[in-house]
Amino acid sequence: MFGKIDSSPHATADRHTNMASGLSVVALLAAYNEADLVGDVVRDLITQGVDVYFLDDGSSDRTLEVVEPLLGRGVIAIERLPRSPGLRDGFDWAGILRRKAELAREIEADWFIHQDADEFRESPWQDLTLKQAIERVDRAGYNAIDFLSLDFWPVDEGWQESTDIRQAFQYYSERAPYDRLQIRCWKRGTLTVDLETSGGHEAVFEGRTVFPIRFLSRHYPIRGQAHGERKIFRDRVPRYLAEELARGWHVQYDRTGPYDSLVRDRSTLTRFDDEAVRMSLLVNHRGTEALQDGLKDLASQLEAAKTETGRLQEDLAVLQRENAALHGQVSALQTQHEAALLELRTLTAERDGLKEATDALRTDLKEARHESTALAAECGQLGHAITQARAEQAAIEAVHKQVRHRLDEVLQSRSWRWTGPLRTVCSILLDLRR
Repeated sequence: MFGKIDSSPHATADRHTNMASGLSVVALLAAYNEADLVGDVVRDLITQGVDVYFLDDGSSDRTLEVVEPLLGRGVIAIERLPRSPGLRDGFDWAGILRRKAELAREIEADWFIHQDADEFRESPWQDLTLKQAIERVDRAGYNAIDFLSLDFWPVDEGWQESTDIRQAFQYYSERAPYDRLQIRCWKRGTLTVDLETSGGHEAVFEGRTVFPIRFLSRHYPIRGQAHGERKIFRDRVPRYLAEELARGWHVQYDRTGPYDSLVRDRSTLTRFDDEAVRMSLLVNHRGTEALQDGLKDLASQLEAAKTETGRLQEDLAVLQRENAALHGQVSALQTQHEAALLELRTLTAERDGLKEATDALRTDLKEARHESTALAAECGQLGHAITQARAEQAAIEAVHKQVRHRLDEVLQSRSWRWTGPLRTVCSILLDLRR
């Protein structure tokens, strides 16, 4: 499967590697024009017990010349990446990530590292090599490792390739937020590892358990003004693929212009303290950060609760004011209610009085009706009596008429003298009639 320099990795060669003893770790390292540093990176990995599978992305400098002497002495293969049809000299980062995932299935190793050519990876424990530290993680039952990656920058132009860059570069900055996730070491399993989806920031696979303590990665992207200008404006930016830029990749140099100084002011950086950094790795591990994030979430929730409490208190004050107003209205309504009750009692008493009066009137009316009926009867009787009286009067008047008529006849008779006593009686009767 492994081979020396070839267009494919299948040619074999006699070699000495670190895979012969104990747990085997292979760094999958791809490079493009990194001749000034890649040799030191590869040798450091080998010294720490890690073998290297080297992928060259068409370097035009001495990169291959630097790595080739290490083939079979820790470098298990050197593979020239093919140019995709129509790609010409483009930087096919997605293709490199897919190839590394394929190699992680093909190579018979226990652990793999997704390695860059300008970074040194180290154990968080000073007394353990990188391989020994990975073995400790393996024994603890974890299958993935995250890294704290620090960007080291030149503060002058004094570095020479013959000098250990880790001694020369003593000032660093933390990586940008989009670049801090670095789960780039994993244990081989039965499932395919996905490096592409995250743009190479993490190895994604089912059942991943990340070791809480991060390992250290010292990253040296720019080694001086001339190197930075060449790397950014010749070797990187012009070679980015449009489809990868559309995915949000390769943004690290977006704010770097061709006339910007790439040598940093040391006052804007942090001086590297190896012991302090490693102590920080042990103290501020992923579990601690999870707790801190949890505390931040709780603090945010508490702050939100305080805000909500304040809002509720304001609402409560409004409700209390409204309650006081309602209480006043209730008191007024109670007063009105009491007055209404009093009025109701008065009206009830009046109603009862009216009822009694009505009952009395009804009794009186009933009695009046009885009396009226009696009066009507009496009136009837009186009418009848009057009628009888009138009839008697008419009879009397008729008698009187007859008497008068008879008197008139008597008075007109010749025997007037003979009837003197009778006239006296008639006069008396006439006086009585009048």
